[in-house]
Amino acid sequence: MSVAFRRESDEEHLEPKFELPVPAGPNLVTARGMALIRQRRADLEAQLERSDDPANSAMLQRDLRYWSTREVTAELAPLPAGSSLVPRCDSC
Repeated sequence: MSVAFRRESDEEHLEPKFELPVPAGPNLVTARGMALIRQRRADLEAQLERSDDPANSAMLQRDLRYWSTREVTAELAPLPAGSSLVPRCDSC
């Protein structure tokens, strides 16, 4: 049989799974943002413990690496000095 008609394995045609890109620069977050990151990590860890599927586990581990990096690089943003926001117009 011709090589052109040979069935290849399905694994050869899978899209590669790349790491989630971590943006460059500071990772400024609010206290609520930090809590959300920590909650997301806890949720992913719990899902990973329950996962039986190797493909799903690999995806969860990739997401966990991303959120772990985001937590480690997070810096709490300073609170604004004023008690209210004032609109600013540079061209006025």
